[in-house]
Amino acid sequence: ETLWQVAKRFGERIPHLCLKDAPGYRTDGNCRACMVEIEGERTLAASCVRQAAPGMVVKSASSTRARVAREGVMELLLADQPDRARAPDRSSHFWATIEQLGLDAPVTGRALPARAPRPPQRDGSHTAMHVDLDACIQCTLCVRACREGSRAIPAFRRQVGVVFQDHKLLADRPIYDNVALPLVIAGVTRRELDKRVRAALDQVGLLGKETSFPMELSAGEQQRVGIARAVISKPPVLIADEPTGNLDPDLALEVMNLFKRLNDVGVTVMVATHDVHLIDRFGVRRIHIEHGQLAGLPPDVAA
Repeated sequence: ETLWQVAKRFGERIPHLCLKDAPGYRTDGNCRACMVEIEGERTLAASCVRQAAPGMVVKSASSTRARVAREGVMELLLADQPDRARAPDRSSHFWATIEQLGLDAPVTGRALPARAPRPPQRDGSHTAMHVDLDACIQCTLCVRACREGSRAIPAFRRQVGVVFQDHKLLADRPIYDNVALPLVIAGVTRRELDKRVRAALDQVGLLGKETSFPMELSAGEQQRVGIARAVISKPPVLIADEPTGNLDPDLALEVMNLFKRLNDVGVTVMVATHDVHLIDRFGVRRIHIEHGQLAGLPPDVAA
């Protein structure tokens, strides 16, 4: 048990930034906001990584050294943050920690002037992560989540099915193996796997094609195999990336009708497509994106 965990158990709140108090997140001890004083030791210790030991005497709120160290860390971070009124998330854990320590942003701003104003520096490497780097507090939680992967991330991914434009099928494996792949990875029993593979293939109209190989199927059939693989885990959300881009109009309509049937039974279906006319035939909500930015909704579509 770490010192931070022991303190929490006894009702003591130690400030923290790089620690995420949730299953699957590794502690790192790099933000220095949770420092405590250990009797007999010259340097302060990060409570989120330091293990508790019998006879250890630890000072947290009662330690002037620990308090000054914590406030110094938070004041340095606060100096480069935008005003809370303009912050990306005014209710974030960072601002809650500022309140917990009783720090005053205007006072800190006068003591530690921020850098000269400049346009926000954003990470535009992916439209799903358009982050204002000036608001980064260097907690590394996002880095650890992406690079290491907590237990929560694979569990979340199992709730999302993905259909690709180019199918992403294993050419050297029969259709049965292609569809069964997510269940094999999840460790589903052979009996349950066989039942769900056949049900998924039946749902997309391909029951009886289990032993066929992808190259023996038409483009439309290959796309339906990809859909069967995406829904076999029964995800509540299905994302389709240009699923009709390589199909003729009749096959494209067939695939969209299949998505409509899935949506009718409660699956949330999100389709990325350039075929606006095809989408219009189904009267569904449309969100328009230009150059990676949300451009709004058509006036005739309810939000």
